[in-house]
Amino acid sequence: MKKHFDFIIEVRSKFVTDNDFVFHTSGQGFIDGTKVLHRYVNKCKVERPGSITATRLRKHLATITQLLQFSNNDMEQLSKFMGHTLKTHCNVYRMSDKIYQTAKVSKLLLLMTEGRS
Repeated sequence: MKKHFDFIIEVRSKFVTDNDFVFHTSGQGFIDGTKVLHRYVNKCKVERPGSITATRLRKHLATITQLLQFSNNDMEQLSKFMGHTLKTHCNVYRMSDKIYQTAKVSKLLLLMTEGRS
């Protein structure tokens, strides 16, 4: 991944000299990710566009990482990336124990039906 970012920085430095951000606008403020997401969701003509929101995507990402059993350090880095603290991540985005246990048992049953354990 670092190799690819280094390449992006190398290429962009030929065109952009007055902006230190890797992903930037043409100097006209900032990009509102929520508005960009809504624009592309609408372009895709999703059946229920209101169901795809930045908050739901963040919750989904946090849920998946919980199932993948990220280390505390990885969870803290993810929390920072998502723009909040580890405490917020754990209190708001984590699955309840009941849902977590159901997901884990479901995963185990799927592995067993495939002959893996």
